[in-house]
Amino acid sequence: MDLRECYRMMDADYDSVLCRLGSEQMVCRFLKKCVEKDELNKLQAAIGDERWQDAFLHAHNMKGYGLNLSLTAFTESSSRLCEALRGGEPKGDIAGMLSDVRADYEKLESAVLSLDPK
Repeated sequence: MDLRECYRMMDADYDSVLCRLGSEQMVCRFLKKCVEKDELNKLQAAIGDERWQDAFLHAHNMKGYGLNLSLTAFTESSSRLCEALRGGEPKGDIAGMLSDVRADYEKLESAVLSLDPK
């Protein structure tokens, strides 16, 4: 799969990220780093252990990856979770928000792993 199709599969903004990073090679490089970071597992572990500050930091990192790489759906779900974790005790349905982040992350990971090597 090419990068444009990968972005379509992730519900993301290809034109925006290409404009920001300048080349498909840079975009691919950062996408691969994003899935190698293991933030999702760290986030899930922190939430499971009720380490809310750590959970917030992991959600914030994921939101940052999403924003920088124009990963629209992933940014939205990780942003909702990040804001719910801001300031200590979580607010709202953390399990539901985590489920949304997990689904968007899995879509991201699947798309990135399907990219044609260059």
